[in-house]
Amino acid sequence: MHHVQDAVEEFFGMEPSTDTNPDQVVAKGAALEAAQYDPEGGNLPTQSITDILSHSLGVETHNDDGPNQFDPILEKGADLPNRETKPYGNPDETEQNLIVNVIQGEADEANHEDNEELGRFVLEDVPGDTKLNVEFYVKEDATLDVTAEAENRDIEGGINISDGIGLTQEEAGRIKEETQDYTSKAVQRREADAETDD
Repeated sequence: MHHVQDAVEEFFGMEPSTDTNPDQVVAKGAALEAAQYDPEGGNLPTQSITDILSHSLGVETHNDDGPNQFDPILEKGADLPNRETKPYGNPDETEQNLIVNVIQGEADEANHEDNEELGRFVLEDVPGDTKLNVEFYVKEDATLDVTAEAENRDIEGGINISDGIGLTQEEAGRIKEETQDYTSKAVQRREADAETDD
């Protein structure tokens, strides 16, 4: 067990708490989660589990002086469910078809490799001086509804994104590889410790 504690201390830069049984922590978390689905309401303790966004969610915005920017509407760490609306103007008054590009990430530059495009939709026949209200609504099941509505006009559009929110495929793959690597190293250490004890 000391190998795990050493790895946790090295990763987080602080000594892990050892006064709680890890099996009990997992069991209590599972019980809290299960109690939320009890049709009779159950006897929930005062603690609760809240899902949060793992990455910021927003849109790509036009930038005359360089690469287009990522403008977050829902920030990383926001509780779920959550709903936010942000106003935007038409960046090009001669353009009447506006593309709303939905992005997840933390980098300022929209097309940065650390950001991921989740989807896009087009609003057609939008007059040049129109203001848009873009709403992001992340539900409890982590599905995302993005809608854009032109102020004082009968123009709206949207998209529903039911997968892809959270970890990117690369991040999930990296975590899986790290877990497998760590597991194989832990098994090797355990076998070496067992040989030493013999």
